[in-house]
Amino acid sequence: MDTHVLENLVLKISNGDLEALEGLYRDYRHAVFTYSLHLLRDRSQAEDNTHDVFLQIWSKASTYRTGSNPAAWIMRMTHNMAIDRYRRSTRLVSFEELPDNESLMGASDEDRIADRIDLQTVLGMLEPKDRQIVLLKAVAGLPLKSVSQLAELPLSTVHWRYRRALRLLSKLIRKMEV
Repeated sequence: MDTHVLENLVLKISNGDLEALEGLYRDYRHAVFTYSLHLLRDRSQAEDNTHDVFLQIWSKASTYRTGSNPAAWIMRMTHNMAIDRYRRSTRLVSFEELPDNESLMGASDEDRIADRIDLQTVLGMLEPKDRQIVLLKAVAGLPLKSVSQLAELPLSTVHWRYRRALRLLSKLIRKMEV
């Protein structure tokens, strides 16, 4: 979603426009859910976090600074709320406890499910910080500068780690195809 359009939605939400919140939810829920799932490793917790993030957006939209990056604002909120939720739950979850792929995708096509399984497998082989960077860039569609801020790493490091992770993912996927 275009930054200008996204910012306009946030500004409308700050004025109490419920339709703007619905539009933002429709267009951004997948990115928020995916990032929440990455952090929490529990589908139910990720769903709850996703809903809580949009409630927080509704109540905190007036605190958004016009001209800043609305996608980074939303993903930072997602990150902070997921970390708080994780700390409250103190439940350690492994990568293998990710939800079943069909319900995650909302599709029943067996080939797409197999592709998703392979993708989850190779993503699980990345270092956690690299996986976070790939998800923020590739899934949430954030620019590397925003990813840098969220990952709390220098931009050059994020750029290097992202390219390295993509090369590794490509190599791992090619091995799985053989």
